[in-house]
Amino acid sequence: MSIVFEKDIIEIVENDAWMIGYLYAVKQMILPDWWIAQDLSVQKFGTPYMNSTNGRNLADIDVLCFNSNYI
Repeated sequence: MSIVFEKDIIEIVENDAWMIGYLYAVKQMILPDWWIAQDLSVQKFGTPYMNSTNGRNLADIDVLCFNSNYI
């Protein structure tokens, strides 16, 4: 896997049903402003470069949400 440009990352994510499933699930929560934490992207992009065989054995996916009403 060779990642050169942002469009490469977008294409990789769009072609991964597993990642799209998580993005869709979080989208359905209708949060005002959210991010999926690092572990999801490390599993997709970091693991192949570290020669890891862990695959997708994530215990959980961290979702961060910002809501200015709670400040």
